[in-house]
Amino acid sequence: MPVADFTSWASPDLVLPLGGHTYTVRPPSVRGARRILACAIRIEHSVGVVTGPIPDELATLLEEIGGTLLEVVAFGQDVYDRMLDDELPAIEMQRAAIWTVIYWARGRTIADAYGTALWGEQSEAAGAGEPDPKGPPRRRSGRRTG
Repeated sequence: MPVADFTSWASPDLVLPLGGHTYTVRPPSVRGARRILACAIRIEHSVGVVTGPIPDELATLLEEIGGTLLEVVAFGQDVYDRMLDDELPAIEMQRAAIWTVIYWARGRTIADAYGTALWGEQSEAAGAGEPDPKGPPRRRSGRRTG
């Protein structure tokens, strides 16, 4: 009987060095991925990358997530609890959660672009940690013109 080994194609765990500790975040499950995508769209909507009304299905999912902390959605309860035990600063946990959600939803390049736009040196100097007024890079849709 043939055996297919998908190990080399599986998404690896995300290793987050943060505050002198290292945390390992497993890729989201199917249910977790729906929550990650919903939170990513909420983040993108809040910084103006996504505009217009939130679709009803997404609004319902965000309502289901409700009071769940973004950090729990991003890292999972066990990693979040370890971060609390390690007494990480709230701002570091929040930024890492936003980056992690975007990482799982959009990939490393986009997560890094958001991080630079939101918390890079220029943002820090301009607004003491506030998002850059220009916001993260916008995705273009439609045909390119040359």
